[in-house]
Amino acid sequence: MKHRELFRRIVWRAADPKTRTDSAYILPTALATTATPDTIARTEQLLGFDLPTFWRDLYTLVGNGGFRPGYGIVGALGGHTTAHNENIASLYRLWRSVHGTPDEPEWPERVVPVCDWGSAIWSCLDCRRAEPRIIVSDCGRFLSPADRAMQPATSHSSPESWLDAWADGHQLWDHMFPDRPLSKKALVNPFTGEIIRPERP
Repeated sequence: MKHRELFRRIVWRAADPKTRTDSAYILPTALATTATPDTIARTEQLLGFDLPTFWRDLYTLVGNGGFRPGYGIVGALGGHTTAHNENIASLYRLWRSVHGTPDEPEWPERVVPVCDWGSAIWSCLDCRRAEPRIIVSDCGRFLSPADRAMQPATSHSSPESWLDAWADGHQLWDHMFPDRPLSKKALVNPFTGEIIRPERP
C-alpha cells in the first residue's frame, strides 16, 4: 500500500485519546470504526462525486472520522458526525442547498467540509482539481465560507501532506493562520499540576 507508513503513524496518534485530536483536552472524541466499501459508495452517491482514493482509504483503513486536527475529521455515513449529527455528505448537501446572494455566494461544488475548528472555521477537501488539496473556510474572518473557498487559502497542497504534518505533531492552526498562532506553551492545571495540553514542537 502506497501510504502504509503514513496510516501507521496516524493510527498510532489516533489510538491515544489524549492526542486523537488537537482539541482532545476540550472535547474528547471516540475513534469511529472503519467504514465499509458499501458505506463509502453510498456516501459518494449522496455527494455526487467520488472521494479521492487516499480519503477513501483513510475511512476504510484508519477510522470513519473522530480523529485529526481541531475537533476531528467528520466521517462518511455511519461515522463521526458534527455536533448537529451531520456526516460529510449531509453537511455538504446542506451547505450546497443554501441559495447564494451577491454578498454570500453559494457553496462551491466538490468542496467538502471535513474538519471543524470551531468559530465557523473549517478545513475542506477541495476535489475540484485532479490533485485534491486542503483549503480553509473562515466565515468568522471573511464575508462567508464560500468566499474563502472560492479564493482559498491552501493550508496544504494535498490531504496526505496535511495528515503527515498532524501525525508529526505540528500545530496545523499555525499553518492556516501564521498571523495569529496558538500559544506554544503547555497548559497546566493549577490545582493538580497536570499538563492538559502537550507542548507542540
